[in-house]
Amino acid sequence: MLVKITLKSKNQYPLTGVIIKSESPFEWLKALNALKFNLSNAVYALPGATANSIWGCLAIYNNEINKDQVYNHELCQRVSPLLYIPEMADISPKLSALEIEKLIGIEPHLYHPEIGLVQLSNPVKWNEMIPSPTKKLLIQSITEESVFIPQAIEGYFKQPMSLDEIEEKMTSPVTPEKLESKPLSLVEKMKLKAYKTILGSKGDATKDNSNAEGSTDGAGGKLMDGLFSALSSAFPNAENWMDGMAQDLEDLEKRNQNEVDKLLDLLKNNPEEALKYAIPLDQEGSMRGDGEGLFNMSKMWGDLSIFGTQRGGNGGGGSMTNMDHYVKLNQQYQASAKELLEQGKYEKAAFIYLKLLKDNHKAADALEKGKLYEQAAFIYLKYIKDNKKAAECYEKGLFYNEAIDLYLETKSYEKAGDLLATTNRFEEAKDQYSLLIEEYKSKQQYIKASLVYKYKLLDAEGGQSILLEGWKSMKDPSNCLQNYFNNIADEDECLAQIKYVQEEHTSKLNNLIYVHVLSKQFAKRENISSQIKHIAYEVISENAISHPAIIVELNHFNLDDKEIRYDVSNYQRARRDISNALNKIKR
Repeated sequence: MLVKITLKSKNQYPLTGVIIKSESPFEWLKALNALKFNLSNAVYALPGATANSIWGCLAIYNNEINKDQVYNHELCQRVSPLLYIPEMADISPKLSALEIEKLIGIEPHLYHPEIGLVQLSNPVKWNEMIPSPTKKLLIQSITEESVFIPQAIEGYFKQPMSLDEIEEKMTSPVTPEKLESKPLSLVEKMKLKAYKTILGSKGDATKDNSNAEGSTDGAGGKLMDGLFSALSSAFPNAENWMDGMAQDLEDLEKRNQNEVDKLLDLLKNNPEEALKYAIPLDQEGSMRGDGEGLFNMSKMWGDLSIFGTQRGGNGGGGSMTNMDHYVKLNQQYQASAKELLEQGKYEKAAFIYLKLLKDNHKAADALEKGKLYEQAAFIYLKYIKDNKKAAECYEKGLFYNEAIDLYLETKSYEKAGDLLATTNRFEEAKDQYSLLIEEYKSKQQYIKASLVYKYKLLDAEGGQSILLEGWKSMKDPSNCLQNYFNNIADEDECLAQIKYVQEEHTSKLNNLIYVHVLSKQFAKRENISSQIKHIAYEVISENAISHPAIIVELNHFNLDDKEIRYDVSNYQRARRDISNALNKIKR
């Protein structure tokens, strides 16, 4: 007998088997647990296409399965207790249970989705596959009383240092350290002059010193060239000797520099180290120091933090009135600060602006960019006296209590209300929002006031009352009434409010505005557009004689009607002609 398995659009037999495709019995258990399968029912391992391989398993249910509860697993139909076939399939010809038993024997079989008919020999024995848990001795202990842990975190904010603590950190003096640099002795000065005479014309031995003291040219230069050649010929190691002389010259020149030039050189070569010796500049172009007219190269700063310590307490390495030196230092400080900003070293850049250039705004800005909000807030408070900016920094840094205090002080009602709400101080937040509403009303900003009601106080009805108040008081009436109607989603309710406003809150002063607002609602509310048009016509007809300009509003309700637009145009022209004629008669 030839038996065929064919595809069908519907299942022909009850669905009582689930195929779980996995090699791992532990994955089977996880899937069966999710399916709430009773492990006392039979589960058969299914072979793979290669010898001694596992492809998956077939779980047999006692009753038909609900397809919606098996996730993405494949289902099987039970043709008989001995034969299972995939879902959406049929067997032909139709066979009785006895005929199936004669064909395949007394062992159950599955028509495997990949390899065909397979015998289901022995059900899985879970007790052999899963080891029993090891018994462990239970030791009881009494724990200490635990700390109460709240069920929900209602707010989070940080506590900053006090302003006094910050200021103390910024101003604590330490002992100055003199940079070791001995002045040249008489012998060293003579040696320096000799080196310049010998090496000054040799560009390859030192840097260009053609304009330095003691340099030679003309006949003297030729004499030095001859001397250099003679030394090179007479002494094989003259080149090394000359290199040593050049190095000695460089060291002597550095020691012979004035103090400002030393600082400038150090700023270019090692800016972060040099800044520890840097002298502050004020905005008037002077340098502060000991008043003796000299700048001494001393280490003035403990570190490059705005909370770092200044050695000597008064900014002290000396002072200088030389404007050229001031300009050079100023330019180098600016360049160093810019470079540090580009490197992301925001606090060190702020150190230059605050301690050296005395530019408080740039210092605070650098700290803000570096998200050093507590330090930025301190500068805004202490030096710039800008409490609003300080509050913004505290808010960004999550120092909410300090930000709230400053917002309250500066009467920033919305900001204060928002932060009070964030920290679950809702009643205080409502007070601030109420003050904000009164502020908006005093400025005739009724729409903003209504938004505070709607989104801050979650009081939509109060927002509508404010908009109606703006309409009745003729404070931005068109926008107030437009928003009043727009806030009503239900069209029947909107129509009722349109009639209410017409009957109770329209007059000769606002009829034209009322009809213009109706034209906007007419364009967007199709279901009640005919009723809105009727109300508008009624208002226009009642006021056409006393207020002829209202006739123009007919056009907005008849955009496609050219005849009405033509009639309105003729009416306007006639009105102008009559007005002109009357004016001539009066003259």
